[in-house]
Amino acid sequence: MLTYLSIIMIMSLSFSVVLYSTSVSQLERQRPPRFNIQSSDFPMQTPSGFRSFIETRIEEGKQDIFAKLTTINLIVLCGGAILSYYLARRTLEPIEEAMDAQTQFVSDASHELRTPLTALRTSNEVALRRKKLTLSDAKRTIQENLDEVDRLQQLTDGLLRLLSRDSQVQIIDFKLQDAIGTALAAVAPKAASKRIAVNDQTPSITIRADQGALTQVLTILIDNAVKYSPEDSTITLTATVDDKQGVSISVADTGIGISEQDAQHIFSRFYRADSSRSQTEGYGLGLPIAHKLIKAHHGTLSVESAPGEGSIFTVRLPHTSR
Repeated sequence: MLTYLSIIMIMSLSFSVVLYSTSVSQLERQRPPRFNIQSSDFPMQTPSGFRSFIETRIEEGKQDIFAKLTTINLIVLCGGAILSYYLARRTLEPIEEAMDAQTQFVSDASHELRTPLTALRTSNEVALRRKKLTLSDAKRTIQENLDEVDRLQQLTDGLLRLLSRDSQVQIIDFKLQDAIGTALAAVAPKAASKRIAVNDQTPSITIRADQGALTQVLTILIDNAVKYSPEDSTITLTATVDDKQGVSISVADTGIGISEQDAQHIFSRFYRADSSRSQTEGYGLGLPIAHKLIKAHHGTLSVESAPGEGSIFTVRLPHTSR
């Protein structure tokens, strides 16, 4: 705030000094030359009286200019203080938001990391307390440890993707079906275990985007649809192309749905709706990663949902020039 106020006052005072100097210079030019004035029509009866009158008027003019400039600078000081406070707040707001986000991120990450670490420690402590640890028990303990290590790796990989500053995308032409096929192959085992069918209604079209990034986004969306859908249900994929709006790709499920309140936060990292916490595993990083990747394309990722009625996630990618 003081910095802004100092800048404003330096500019104001500098302008005032220049204006005062210029005005005084113009007043000084009004001083009469030293010669005799004999005209009886002039208000001043003697040359000395005339000169004294002019000198007095000049001094009064200087004082008046000085007083007005002082008043103006006082007004500038008060207004500058208000403006400086406003500018300082505007400058500090993003910094404070970044600090709050960083603090929240560290808190959330610490909380999420604590869960698998606690499970690892508990499993090992229980195994060590057993006086007779059989080979099968040791293998089970090691397998549990490996499962927790896998969860830790998924969490750290997700954190690295979110923290990565490299948001550059490589736009190329490719078949949308290629990205969808790769995404479906990745989630096929999980879908098969729940007997969930995927109805792919997307047309055979060529789009311009980062193929790896879009494949990752589709994998996240389809995986979420499988995760939150009941057994023996169907997930539907659709896509449309519009000359003005670009490409729209939707993933629809008939799962538990999302409330309006939760829908406002699902793209925030670590956020998971209360209704889903007890039903599925995860860290709430998939959708934030997908949102970041689509944002790098200057596109949008949105959701339409209601509790108990399923969800429709839609990716919209703008047209890109060749």
